[in-house]
Amino acid sequence: MFKNSKEIKKIVVLAFAAALIFSGCSVESKGSDSEPESVSDTDDSKTGEEDSEKNEAEKSIKLGDLPVGFAGLGTNYVTSGTKVEVSTRDELIEAVSGGNKIIVITSMIDMSDGMLPAEGKTLLASTQALNAFVKSLKPNYENYKAWVDAYRQACTKTTEDKGKNASTNSGLYDDLWALNKAYGKKNCLEIKSGTTLIGKTQDCGIRGGSILVKGDNIQIRNLTIKDACDPFPHHEQKDSNTSDGYNAQWDGITIDGNKNIWIDHCTFEDTLSLETVKTGTTDTLDEKWQTYDGLCDIKGNATNITVSNCIFKNHDKTMLIGSSDSDGDNSKRFVTLYGNYFLNCVQRLPMVRNTTIHIFNNYYDSSNPAYSNSYAIGRRKNCIVYAENNYFGSGIKYSIKETNGELHSSGNKDLSKNGATSETDDEVFSSLNKYKYTALSASDAKTSVLATAGAGCTLAD
Repeated sequence: MFKNSKEIKKIVVLAFAAALIFSGCSVESKGSDSEPESVSDTDDSKTGEEDSEKNEAEKSIKLGDLPVGFAGLGTNYVTSGTKVEVSTRDELIEAVSGGNKIIVITSMIDMSDGMLPAEGKTLLASTQALNAFVKSLKPNYENYKAWVDAYRQACTKTTEDKGKNASTNSGLYDDLWALNKAYGKKNCLEIKSGTTLIGKTQDCGIRGGSILVKGDNIQIRNLTIKDACDPFPHHEQKDSNTSDGYNAQWDGITIDGNKNIWIDHCTFEDTLSLETVKTGTTDTLDEKWQTYDGLCDIKGNATNITVSNCIFKNHDKTMLIGSSDSDGDNSKRFVTLYGNYFLNCVQRLPMVRNTTIHIFNNYYDSSNPAYSNSYAIGRRKNCIVYAENNYFGSGIKYSIKETNGELHSSGNKDLSKNGATSETDDEVFSSLNKYKYTALSASDAKTSVLATAGAGCTLAD
């Protein structure tokens, strides 16, 4: 395992030569070697949503595009051969049953099969379909609200339902996981090796579904991924004195032990309103009914991953890389994040364990009190973080939090509330040569991200 930057130079290297700004999108973006203009906190308190509309340009992507970063090393992606267009849930489920094909999504597909409420509503409002799902599986609950009421009353602040343990489980542990797993079978999409999953035009993607990466050499591009929702969260005990509340199971995308995965020009967002419930029979403990987990989580022996040109919007626990202190190895798990827009996200942008990660030219900001930012980049055990030319707006509380692992920082524009990112050994960037890329200045990166990030591209022939 890497222990310091000298070992990294011998084994892994990022690169930092010249060649290619943001792969996969034809919009031009000019870099700048000059010092960025100063920007006031007042000006930067804007998250850029208005600027994003002004800067929106015609965007196009091609099947032959190649990723910048670790995902482009040592593989060939499927860009020709079997191609199928899908517009319905049934067609999509059928298409992903085999690998080595190009699947083009031509609409917004409801993977929940009508179980999610309309955008802007709360899940506790439920729907006829969700009510029917609960009653068909567990007839003793008349509807979804009846299940929620029964489960919250069966829990206390010390209830731990994450795993089977009679001494800490609620009395409804078995019912909980029967409902949770049955819902997962309906809403989860397993993507096999050699699959390219791509949106054809604007407003193509999935709502109420969770993409489980189950193979290698996979591209997921130009998709809007909304409301990867778990209506059946489990209660967790954080420690002996504090409850961790109700936590969800499903992510927008889960990468677990896979290699050469490229997530590009996708928009991830939550649209259902946050809600709380009263835990226990006395109705005194108010806790989050957290039905969202991660937007894009990476764990296990995953390696050579690039997440580029995406928007992550209105979410709490956004991107977890390494699920525990014992998960992963920074000499094997390599991730690149670039050109992404983290807007109104509370934490984990990303949170990193046991990973060598290059984070460059991303834009971070927040203005929504419902998603007040806690931190952007979280450093945990044995991480090696290269943070280069990122832009942290004044809505960010901490740009880089905690002091675990190893940090190399250079060229960041940092207006976060609790102090700027310290510059470290920027010469280490120029001395490494694993893959080619061009880093814009932090201010130019913000402009480029607002113009090009997220879904909404047109798939060129």
